[in-house]
Amino acid sequence: DYPAFCIAAAEKTVADPGSLGIVLGGSGNGEQIAANKVPGARFALAWSTETASLAREHNNAQLIGIGGRMHSTEEALAIVDAFLA
Repeated sequence: DYPAFCIAAAEKTVADPGSLGIVLGGSGNGEQIAANKVPGARFALAWSTETASLAREHNNAQLIGIGGRMHSTEEALAIVDAFLA
């Protein structure tokens, strides 16, 4: 099972229209799968600044997951900035 915070983050984001959520995990894949089970949630795995931007622009994603084992701190922060821009 994936941590309950994945589902909680998705539930709170869906309940607050216009809000955005970011979840950090090992790879981000499991977090994405768990959060997308929440009705109305659109959670994308972001592995680059481009995929973070495209998730918002083309898929109207409300949440992204970032793999903590996959990125340096600097890369993860750039992905977050791209998603929030």
